[in-house]
Amino acid sequence: MSGTLYDAVPYPGYPFAQTHPDRLAAIAHLLGMHTAPVEHCRVLELACGDGGNLIPMALTLPGSTFVGIDLAAGAIAQGRETIAALGLRNIELREGDVATVDESWGAFDYILTHGLYSWAPAPVRDAVLRISSERLAANGVAYVSYNALPGARIRQMLREMMLFHAGEIEAPMERAQQARALLDLIAQGQAKPDAFTEMVRSEIERMTDRDLWALVHDELGEVYEPVYFHQFVEHAEQHGLQYLAGANFYDLQDAAITADAQEVLGEIAEDDRVLRQQYADFIRCRRFHHTLLCHAGVALEWPVRAARVEGMFAVTAARPVAPHPDLAEGVEEEFRGPLDSGMKTGHPVAKALLMALIESAPQALSFEELVSRAGGVREDVAQILLATSMAGLTDLRTTRLPLVTEVSERPVASPLARYQAAHGEDLTSLNHATVRLAQDLERRLAVSLDGSRKRADLTVEEQTVAGNLARLGLLAG
Repeated sequence: MSGTLYDAVPYPGYPFAQTHPDRLAAIAHLLGMHTAPVEHCRVLELACGDGGNLIPMALTLPGSTFVGIDLAAGAIAQGRETIAALGLRNIELREGDVATVDESWGAFDYILTHGLYSWAPAPVRDAVLRISSERLAANGVAYVSYNALPGARIRQMLREMMLFHAGEIEAPMERAQQARALLDLIAQGQAKPDAFTEMVRSEIERMTDRDLWALVHDELGEVYEPVYFHQFVEHAEQHGLQYLAGANFYDLQDAAITADAQEVLGEIAEDDRVLRQQYADFIRCRRFHHTLLCHAGVALEWPVRAARVEGMFAVTAARPVAPHPDLAEGVEEEFRGPLDSGMKTGHPVAKALLMALIESAPQALSFEELVSRAGGVREDVAQILLATSMAGLTDLRTTRLPLVTEVSERPVASPLARYQAAHGEDLTSLNHATVRLAQDLERRLAVSLDGSRKRADLTVEEQTVAGNLARLGLLAG
């Protein structure tokens, strides 16, 4: 098939860390599930685009099988070209309508649907959840992302204004240019901004801080259907699925809600996790969800027990606020992570654990390594590791990905990084994140590090750059 809007205006694919099967397996494990090991699993992605999310998974998990489907012929062709260049044999991209996925495709341990549900007509939304149920293995996990109410209402309002302004313009990029011009007018037009216009301006900044092609597909697409969290869960339940958790574990904790509000939520929702999350969305004016689902018959453990983290791995993107934090007992230090996460602690084991992870990043450390390096008893380390995960400072994993943090004797950049560096600035790291190499030397070196050059033969500047590439997760073990 060809001739879709995605063929006319390509939507480049990127890795989404929250969709990685290891992320899904780790969260499922915390809630008592026994999923397929990510080293030997089957993964299906609906609306896979050019494989920007799926191909890196296939590279780092060679013992697993990956299948993607998308309606855009151009995107599928580009993805197949990348797969052929990398010589991958464990991934297939198919051109077609996601609704055609049936029993002949077999069962999958992890099913991913990112950026489709809110932008598809009702029959396709229904097909997404039908496939996520029918094609999901007994202990499998399905991931679906979608625009959420009430926060997405502001974006929906701006979309309606942009559609009005674009009028009868047919050329997609011209429509997007006119839409952006209107957003600029709205953001700058009011002489005396009030609280409402400030909220709108904040949303406009998010929308305009992207390429025009994203505006074409996200805000100006034919369909834009945000839903309340409880509505999505009810839809999933109609297909025999139940709410498992959020793919961003920290994002669904109560850290952003006051203690008084948490107490009220406890009275309203008691043990109803779905109801509690819906009210939390009201309080936070949530605009987007990354929801994990499993079959309705799977027994889940809640709340999470700290003992579940034993045998797992952890990694961090956090940093200490102080340049040289004091690890002594009673001296409070602050650590900041992504998504506005943070923690202050004077506990010596907690500080030692976080510093050990920071020093090893982006490489993960096993629970046993953390027990050794943090210097605490196993029970304390387990409690602290779970607490830092819920605070958004650490990510828990079930395996260790094949990256290195130091430049080896014969440094090797991942095959995907070498391929991408030869074609542009955006690369995918081995821990499934986007890395932008804006400097020519960075890209040239990434292309040339295929194991044929000795570290000693690199110039001093190249050795420094190679070290940076290692810290970005671009060098393979």
